Amino acid sequence: AVAGGHHDDKEELTVGWQEKLYSQFEMDLFRSESSCQSPLDRQYHAEVLALERAGGRPNRRIFTYTDYDRYTNLQELYMRHKDYLNRLVGQDFEMPPPGMLRLLVNGEIVSAKGYEYDNLYVHFFFELPDNWTSLSSQSLSGVTQTCSTRSEGRENVAYFSYPFSFEAYFRKEDETEDSVPQWPVLYFEVLSLGFWQRYRTEGYGYLVIPPTPGCHNLTCSTWRPVQPGTVAELRRFFIGGAPELEDISYARVPGTFKGDRLSRFGFRSETTGSVTFTLHCIQQARAFIDASALKKRRQSVLDQLGGFSKQSTTNNVLEAFLRAQRRMQEARESLPSDLLNTTAPPTSETTA
Repeated sequence: AVAGGHHDDKEELTVGWQEKLYSQFEMDLFRSESSCQSPLDRQYHAEVLALERAGGRPNRRIFTYTDYDRYTNLQELYMRHKDYLNRLVGQDFEMPPPGMLRLLVNGEIVSAKGYEYDNLYVHFFFELPDNWTSLSSQSLSGVTQTCSTRSEGRENVAYFSYPFSFEAYFRKEDETEDSVPQWPVLYFEVLSLGFWQRYRTEGYGYLVIPPTPGCHNLTCSTWRPVQPGTVAELRRFFIGGAPELEDISYARVPGTFKGDRLSRFGFRSETTGSVTFTLHCIQQARAFIDASALKKRRQSVLDQLGGFSKQSTTNNVLEAFLRAQRRMQEARESLPSDLLNTTAPPTSETTA
């Protein structure tokens, strides 16, 4: 149907899937049977004649192409759509320096469940391993709002839906090192707020930022230190007094620990509840663009961070290939000649 006061100014049509609406060019083309090259063209010829007998096509400006039309060029349509998206998005992206990986995490503390007391909140912070840095304006810690729990089945669940963002940069200072770089760690502490505005420690936990980009839903269990005896539990209930970790990173392996073994002998703890996170991880590096353009697999220390970086140059790849070729040639020359001549047929001796 045509909407508006002027017939040629505005046209509104409801089009079904694969519904054919002829353009004026197609009306002129398929009017003649001599233009038909396929059974579909002959079908269009019959439909065009029927439309002309009925008074012409109902559409004026809007026309459609179906999948099997001779004018449908999917590659051309795709390129036009790609160009359109490029114009919308633009090309002026902020890129990290060469040789550097940029990590962006848009996360959410979704919920916490299985804890003893109500009115929960979460305190968290990020720890950056070696070779990782962040901007001076980047906050590496945060705290959620206090949230009441509600019963779901046999569990008491607190829904925080607390968003946070984190950005860090990785650069390997010494490419000769064989050690696998570490990813940033998110440490968190679940606390409860009592009637007299005193807090209790409900549990400690951590999660390692996933090495793969994309969306990750993670549920982390927690534990808390305990003291034996009824007095300690009464103190925890009435005045909030409870054992606490001086260093929250003790929930994993403290970053300051340099030994071979970390002993927790004699340390009393109990398992508490769990916290659910949603992380949207983005990785950005110039090497990704270079690798996509060259269609080559590149090796570097960033490849150990999940296999997504292709940082090395083509010259490095060629040099590694030549070194391997020389080693193979040297190994071949050091072998005895009878081992190298494996294609010669075996000789046999006969006795009369």
